[in-house]
Formats: sequence, structure tokens, C-alpha cells
Amino acid sequence: MIASFVAAVALHFLGVDAADTSSGDYALAMLISVAVATATWVTVTLLTPPEPDPVLDTFYRRVRPGGPGWRHVARRLGYPNDQIPGGALSWINWVAGVVAVYTSLFGLGALLTGRPRAALVYAVVAIGAFWLIQRNLRQEMQTSAPVDVRP
Repeated sequence: MIASFVAAVALHFLGVDAADTSSGDYALAMLISVAVATATWVTVTLLTPPEPDPVLDTFYRRVRPGGPGWRHVARRLGYPNDQIPGGALSWINWVAGVVAVYTSLFGLGALLTGRPRAALVYAVVAIGAFWLIQRNLRQEMQTSAPVDVRP
């Protein structure tokens, strides 16, 4: 909310007309809005305290997220070489998730800017990506052991 207000004020003082989607002002308005929103969430993230270890431990046991950022939690809990559940399927789901999120956003943007055909195309792609994730997760649940097993 604050980021939107700051972006609107910045656009007003710069004389940028964000209402005209056919002009270069619209693209500039989007860039300024994204920059302000990004600066806001990064600032808030850096200024707020991290979650306490018990919260991270509970989350890790339930989800088992992978990656170097979780390595210290995995070691502390006794999972030093924990693999990401799902293997390559997790990467496919990740890519499908990115596609689903962006096509949903672009579809909503197309709908709000009066381009219903483009919105429909984006919606179909988003639904397909969400369906793929659901299918893969359902398949994974049938073939793998539960993740929240305590050591």
C-alpha cells in the first residue's frame, strides 16, 4: 500500500501519464512502480527480524525446501545431505509455477487494459500450467513417502 502511494506520488511529480497505455509514459510508469515496490519489499525484509529457529525447524520438517539458504537448518535438524523431494519433477513444477504466475498477471493486465483475446490466451496458458503442477504433485504424493518424517 505504501509502495503504491509512493509510486503514484513519484509519477505525479514526474508528470507521467499512467492512464494512456499506448504511450511510452505507461511503460515508464510500470518501471517506476516496479522499482518502488521492489525497494519497499527489500527494505522491509532487511528491517524485520528473521523468524525464530523453532518456526524454521517446523517449516523445514514439513516442506523440506532445498537450496543453499536452508543448508544450515538441514544440518541443525540432522539432514546434512537432504535432497529436494521430487528431483527433476520439482524443477518442472517450479518452471510451471513461474509460467502460471506471470501469465496470470499478464492476463489480468490484458483484461484490465481492454485486450480480452490476449487475456484469454494468457488465462489458458496459466490454467495449463496450474493443471500440470497439480498433476505432478498428485503423482508425486502417490509414489513418495511423506516429507514430514522426524529423525
